[in-house]
Amino acid sequence: MRSQRRLVSPQSSTIILPSLYDGLIAGFHLDEISGNPIDFVGSLAPTLNTVTQGVTGKFGKCVSIDIGYVGLNTNSLLGGLSSFTFACWQKDNLNQTRNNLAGSYGGSRMYAFAQNSFNQWLGYIYVGTAIQGGSFNPPAGVNWIDYTRWYLVIFEWTGTEFRCYVDNQQSINSYSTPAGTIQKGTTETIGGSWRGGLASYKNIDEALYWNRPLTADEKTNLWNEGNGIIL
Repeated sequence: MRSQRRLVSPQSSTIILPSLYDGLIAGFHLDEISGNPIDFVGSLAPTLNTVTQGVTGKFGKCVSIDIGYVGLNTNSLLGGLSSFTFACWQKDNLNQTRNNLAGSYGGSRMYAFAQNSFNQWLGYIYVGTAIQGGSFNPPAGVNWIDYTRWYLVIFEWTGTEFRCYVDNQQSINSYSTPAGTIQKGTTETIGGSWRGGLASYKNIDEALYWNRPLTADEKTNLWNEGNGIIL
């Protein structure tokens, strides 16, 4: 865990909103050339499953996930929360018909974020005993299937609404949910399959988790006109 918070992002000299550290419960730069990823916020000890390290990332290096995932070795990072945000920079590395981004899965309880060949987003969440989910249409003007560029993806549950953002633009639709808490699965992952057997073909960089929704200003700061920031 890093002892001090950054005030300025090292790659862009952009001032970081101090509030971005509030409720930040896990963070992974994914710069490691070998060995398991380091949680610079907390004490999670992730392990790798069919993951290539040292790939050129949005910032420095990143991981390339072909058919595997980064296992967080916990079911309690998001499990039990009444709201959360997941954010990362991602880039497709193969033209596949279905690509998972992140998921917490196992047993009968999970959340997931995925993209399919119809250029839609799929979101599923169990809140209490009710499943909520459906297709999220991309923001106007966003070409989601562009395999040459990086996207900032934010996946958010406010406690009453399920939202997705790409490059600081909200999806055309969102989904209302009943109040409750996320049910715990058997594990939580970055890039993991949400139904087993579905591959994840992505490069992923700067994966961040909060135990709350982000404000509009915080999302804009993360986006930083496409330059991003490093917490």
